[in-house]
Amino acid sequence: SGTLPTHQIVGMGEAFRIAREEMATENERIRMLRDKLLRGLSQIEETYVNGDMEHRIPHNLNISFNFVEGESLIMAIKDVAVSSGSACTSASLEPSYVLRALGRNDELAHSSIRFT
Repeated sequence: SGTLPTHQIVGMGEAFRIAREEMATENERIRMLRDKLLRGLSQIEETYVNGDMEHRIPHNLNISFNFVEGESLIMAIKDVAVSSGSACTSASLEPSYVLRALGRNDELAHSSIRFT
């Protein structure tokens, strides 16, 4: 109960309006950056994209690097925020059940990193 914060409600409405207005352009910009990153990473042998590239949100790229632990990759990467596994299991030490459902074995599931 009480008085609603009108200024915050108006501000949120304006933020939603701006987000909707810029969403298509921003999604395309982010998709292009993701694809550029993928082209570079694809030059590395034994890399595998996890998931379908056609049916994917623009700001998500999950890649497995064979023979390298995902945690080791995370520690070696500077100035880029990444996570290991899938978002559903990033706090678990077990292989990602999501990546295993996509057909990855335990080793590849443990060697994946997620750029989001």
